[in-house]
Amino acid sequence: MKVIGINRLIFIPVLIIGLSSIVHAHCRLTTYLSGENLQSGKHLNIKWEIEIEHNQEGWDLFYSTDNGHNWEPIKTGMPVDQLSYDWSIPYVNTHDALIRIVQVNSGGDYEDISGKFSISTGVMTASSQRQRAKVFEFSVAPNIVHSDTRITFHPDTRDYYRISVHSLAGKEISLLANRTFPPGDQSIILHADNLPPGLYFIIIKNSKGLGIKKFIII
Repeated sequence: MKVIGINRLIFIPVLIIGLSSIVHAHCRLTTYLSGENLQSGKHLNIKWEIEIEHNQEGWDLFYSTDNGHNWEPIKTGMPVDQLSYDWSIPYVNTHDALIRIVQVNSGGDYEDISGKFSISTGVMTASSQRQRAKVFEFSVAPNIVHSDTRITFHPDTRDYYRISVHSLAGKEISLLANRTFPPGDQSIILHADNLPPGLYFIIIKNSKGLGIKKFIII
């Protein structure tokens, strides 16, 4: 009986040491995001570091807008010596955003996930939309696109406009206009033949702010 008791005393510390080595982080995000509110269209420099070195092959970086239920790639296949990435924040409204960095190894992969944060497009409330409706009123027709669609807007005064197409991840795909428009009815044709099917955004900026509308290419 005494021998069995000694074996138990020896076995328990060994088990605890083994478990602690499993949960110890092998890579770590150093950019603090928990509780932050980020603005769509801006850039965030995401940084991370190696805690434990392995026979590493590279890095993969992802984001989630639904508390980790689904993940979208930010950048994959980054080299081992890259420890930061400049992320263009996507055009979504969410309070459940996360960032995940994956240390890709020849054996098993390790990861670290940020705290939950928010992303805002800047057009958040009904009152702010009513205040900006006259400035940002424009149409995309048709908004389910096979080849071409027309963007129509009506400047009240002469102003400088930047009109661009963005992917769901926030990346600028095409710059349609970057010039001054006179007051009155204006329109631009978007030729979508060379864009793959998916959800996109038209973003119009002038001296007073920006407006956003989505369209789908099928």
